[in-house]
Amino acid sequence: MIETYTIPGFPGYTVDTQGIVYNKSGKVRKPGYKDNRKLRYKIRLFVNGRAWTKALARIVLSAKLGRELKPYEDACHINGNPLDDRMVNLKASDRLNNIIDEIELGRIDTTNEYLDQAIQRLQALKKMTKMSQH
Repeated sequence: MIETYTIPGFPGYTVDTQGIVYNKSGKVRKPGYKDNRKLRYKIRLFVNGRAWTKALARIVLSAKLGRELKPYEDACHINGNPLDDRMVNLKASDRLNNIIDEIELGRIDTTNEYLDQAIQRLQALKKMTKMSQH
């Protein structure tokens, strides 16, 4: 039997370890569509008559962690496949590290100039952070 977890913020909805969402009646809620632009599945859930469209990975990861993700947290796919929303393939990370993973996987086309600018900005931010701590 596959274990299910409640989805924080969406009473009555559950998700299993394979990333399948169930409604209050136990019926499977299929992802509404695949966002090809960002390569991810989205799903629509209803709470108190209001519809919410969320990335399936964020919903599954929230259930895995037992809390809603913070706005600055991303649901990162460990194996690099953004359409694999199984719980074992998801981890919480920040946006910057998620982007670095995407660059390493070759999903973000970058030039050396772009990367140099990003590194300079990060170094400047690091200096500013050190200054504010003194």
